[in-house]
Amino acid sequence: MIPIGDIHTLNPRARNKRQHREIVDSIDNVGLKRPITVRLKPGSNPPRYDLVCGEGRLEALGYGPIKSLSVSEPL
Repeated sequence: MIPIGDIHTLNPRARNKRQHREIVDSIDNVGLKRPITVRLKPGSNPPRYDLVCGEGRLEALGYGPIKSLSVSEPL
């Protein structure tokens, strides 16, 4: 499990409240349809991650640990 606090958003986007509510409602109703993808920051100790894809989904999940994420190898 990767705590949300260990994930850094490189290029944050602004969303309006309606878009955010739609994402939250969708996750509540059907779960995550697409994964949240992160990449391990090379040389980070303790491990830290950069968000690759899924900022809206990440925000919609709140501030607790995420049960599953797709993790790609560092470049």
